[in-house]
Parts: sequence; structure tokens; C-alpha cells
Amino acid sequence: MPHKAVMDPETRMYYFELFDLAAKTGQYLPTLEDLYCGMSFFNQSVSADAREWAERIIPHLAEKGQRKQLNQIQLALERLTVSAELKDL
Repeated sequence: MPHKAVMDPETRMYYFELFDLAAKTGQYLPTLEDLYCGMSFFNQSVSADAREWAERIIPHLAEKGQRKQLNQIQLALERLTVSAELKDL
């Protein structure tokens, strides 16, 4: 997909609608920019979006060779993978 900045509006809307449908069905995790533009949340749920984002980001926060979540950010995000209710967010 070409970068959004060089796309004409019609092409940009085509891709937006394509990714929006994928987000609604849980096949595409929207970026913050996508959400700002009005794209649907992952599986049409803020909780599902937060849970999926946390699951994907936790491994990237680990130090080399780390087997379990040790730092405070990883521990806080781990809570979101189990429950992404308002009080946890």
C-alpha cells in the first residue's frame, strides 16, 4: 500500500474502508491515527482493542532473555490482556 500522504482521496478511502472492515472482524489492529480518522476498534470493542494491543506490545518491552514480565509497564499491560474494563484502563 502506498503511503497515505501520496494517495489520492479516492484511493485513501478505498484502503480506509478495507482496513475498517478488517478491524471490525478482528483481522487488523488499527493504529492511533486510524482511530483518530474514525476507524472502528478491533472487533468493534475498545476492550478488545486494548487487550490485543497489550498482548502485542508486551514482548517488545522485554529485555533480551527475559522469560516473564518483570518491569512495571509489562505488569500493568498484562492486566489488560485479562481484563480491559474501564477501571483497568
